[in-house]
Amino acid sequence: MKLTSGRVDDFIRKPPCGVNAFLLYGPDSGLVRERAEFLAGIIVDDPSDPFRVANLSSSNLKEEPACLADEARALCLTGERRLIRVQGVGSGTETAFKRYFASLGGDAAVIVEAGELSSRSAIRKLFEGSSASAALPCYQDDSRTLSALIIGDLRKHGIAVSEAAVAYLESVLGADRALTRRELEKLAVYMGGTGTVNEQDARACIGDAATITLDGIAIAAGDGNYAALDKSIARAWAEGIAPVAILRAMGRHLAKLHRLSADEPAGDTLKKFRPPLHFSLRDALTRQIRKWPRDRVGWAVNAVNAGEIACKRTGAPAQALCQRTLMRIASASQWRNSPTEFG
Repeated sequence: MKLTSGRVDDFIRKPPCGVNAFLLYGPDSGLVRERAEFLAGIIVDDPSDPFRVANLSSSNLKEEPACLADEARALCLTGERRLIRVQGVGSGTETAFKRYFASLGGDAAVIVEAGELSSRSAIRKLFEGSSASAALPCYQDDSRTLSALIIGDLRKHGIAVSEAAVAYLESVLGADRALTRRELEKLAVYMGGTGTVNEQDARACIGDAATITLDGIAIAAGDGNYAALDKSIARAWAEGIAPVAILRAMGRHLAKLHRLSADEPAGDTLKKFRPPLHFSLRDALTRQIRKWPRDRVGWAVNAVNAGEIACKRTGAPAQALCQRTLMRIASASQWRNSPTEFG
């Protein structure tokens, strides 16, 4: 069974009868783990019960391809439903999953956690192609889901949050669900479990190292500074920032440039950004507006969107696709003619 990302949360709250195998995959490892834990809690009362829960790794499946099917057929001593959890799935495990799907039977549940899998992935195709299983994509939160997560998590602690604070938190969180929740927990402790979070509170508590890296990438690409761009991208990989998160940050930067390319004086427009822009970003936008007329910004936005789609669908290395897109944008900043002439 194949699901879109928007249907996953409703699906896991009440999995259909007869669906016993679940593949959770995608770039947001925190969300993969969170949903896997949620599903495990629905299937068994105690996910750490050694009599009902078996844990397998990718190396287990490679060394003994029959172990998954064997575990799925095994009976629980207490007669209750068993759960098999498989973590860190990667290449070389396809044989184990083929054996499992060839011998489906019983009511044992299987929860599989994986990273990004292309649409051509053999494992993903197996889970999508059977009515007894489901492939559940786990992508980074978008602005709608991230806003709801921020407001909802803080509300659980009895804390409200201002619109400006939500906007700031959206700009520094969202690449990983587990990290986002930890940062919000830290913010709740900082607030003492009461009151309303304003933008100053959010900035004081939530570190923005990732934002600094993302801003550095966007600024370097907009300036056409290849050396700085290459260094910033390398820093992003070292920090574990996902390629899609980088492209979305580039898109937000281009959106700011698009606003500045309107008829209103750039200085007046800069003052209206909320949350207020860091001085380095204000200076970069003021500088780049001369290089980026509206038609060129539009071309770059399309390039970023195409890059994100390619990262999700083509199966090619996402980091390479992301870096190629950013280098094309850096090159575009030097163009003298209309982007339509360059394709």
